[in-house]
Amino acid sequence: AIPAFDKAIELQPAITTKADTSLYVNSANCAFNAQDYPKAAQYYEKLVELTYGKGASYGTLASIYKSMNDEAKSKATIEKGLALYPQDADLLITVVNDLIKQGKMTDAVDKLNTIVAARPADAGLRLVVGQVYSRMANPQDAEGKLLPKPKNFEDLTVKAEEQLIKANELKANDFSINYELGFLYYNQGSYYYNLSNENIKEAAKYGTMWEAALRKGMVNLEKAHEVNPKDRDTMQLLKSTYGLTGENDKYNQMKEKLKAN
Repeated sequence: AIPAFDKAIELQPAITTKADTSLYVNSANCAFNAQDYPKAAQYYEKLVELTYGKGASYGTLASIYKSMNDEAKSKATIEKGLALYPQDADLLITVVNDLIKQGKMTDAVDKLNTIVAARPADAGLRLVVGQVYSRMANPQDAEGKLLPKPKNFEDLTVKAEEQLIKANELKANDFSINYELGFLYYNQGSYYYNLSNENIKEAAKYGTMWEAALRKGMVNLEKAHEVNPKDRDTMQLLKSTYGLTGENDKYNQMKEKLKAN
């Protein structure tokens, strides 16, 4: 299919002076899936020039350069994307994760602090930084399965909480902010819940901690559900939270809502 797409792009100027974005998207994805990375990079360069996909296209282009073992271009692409789209969560996470993989935790934290310091009253940016800290505290594999908590889980959770609480203060009725804050507390509560079952001597201590975290998260998840009552992820977290905290009536109500949706 690649030669056909190439020919279509070659003939396009004879038809119109306006670039056909969908043609470049299909060409780029075809080349990428065929692992023709130089060709995919060529077309994604055109897409970022056309501002298609915003930060997402820069992220894909960076991953293509990484597949070509061109770390310098990959890094430059990420930085250029962030300069244009400083709130793009995936780009920020890519930068921070690369620093973490290199063992540069201090640099990763400094990067996040610099981002926030530049725009302290930006709720969206606070949300992104909170998400990054939250993902650092609760790492997942490629399939979304939770991995073991890092040694600095507590510290990362506190940092995520600080950013998300501030974002919530700036924009109280935002679905994403309330969901992320509720999700953070849910992960914290689940972690303590598992520890209370694994460690008999510390069961009482963790028992109070997991329930307190889950009940804090319940408030934000209920707000998120109020803002977007159709979101199934929110409903699933609320059902689990209600079940663990003994809120049986709410548990049954949420169970029925999920069945209806």
